[in-house]
Amino acid sequence: MNKILLISLIFIINFPLSASNSDDTIYFVTESWQDATNSDGTGIYWDILRKVYNPKGIKISFKIVPYERSVKMIQHQKADAAIGTYEDEIEEAIYPKWHFDADQVVAIFKKNLIKKWQGESSIANKKVVWIRGYAYDEYLNVSVKKYEVDLRKSALLMLQNNRVDFFLDAIYDLQAELDKGYFDYSHYQIEDVIQLNLYLAFANNERGKKFRKIFDEQFSILLKSGEIKRLYEQWDWGFLPFPDFTVNTNDKQ
Repeated sequence: MNKILLISLIFIINFPLSASNSDDTIYFVTESWQDATNSDGTGIYWDILRKVYNPKGIKISFKIVPYERSVKMIQHQKADAAIGTYEDEIEEAIYPKWHFDADQVVAIFKKNLIKKWQGESSIANKKVVWIRGYAYDEYLNVSVKKYEVDLRKSALLMLQNNRVDFFLDAIYDLQAELDKGYFDYSHYQIEDVIQLNLYLAFANNERGKKFRKIFDEQFSILLKSGEIKRLYEQWDWGFLPFPDFTVNTNDKQ
């Protein structure tokens, strides 16, 4: 392998390290979520972040990685911010005042498993699987026998083969996986479990503090101006997870 190619590959793997002194670019790491953080740079989250940072002369750069890896990259300050973490989930990170979305976490399970759904209590002491790194057990009010996997397909197959009782996931991510068509969910039931606000998790350094401050200031302006509401409506994203701001599809802005 020639030296130029090797240097290029190192840059791709550790992009923030070689450009960490660039104050005009913020480096994000994130899982790819359909219509939120698409790998081609489209999606509601990218639109929100451009509205926050571009007016301040800051460009958006990102790397798509598994969720658990995004957490580790923030812990080791190899990126400026991770997208879609729960509040104070990463101890080494710093968090803004504002969340930008919320996960409606649901359970999918076989229809004959439970006669009447009772929310969180229905999964108490049961075998429950979720995506590695999501740490739902830290937010549940009941104890479960947890399993973690890297792929949603693996979780669904565990459910199908009776290796677990429930699969917990955000409704948008679960629906996107079911839409792939390989899993027949006609004999399964989906119920709400818990709603968790989603945050940016910033690296605990001077860059992270600066970018966090900009986010809180700009996001507040965008929310009050109705721009966040407009983006939610544009992407057909459902409700706004803020008590004083709701999406009304009959009142477009």
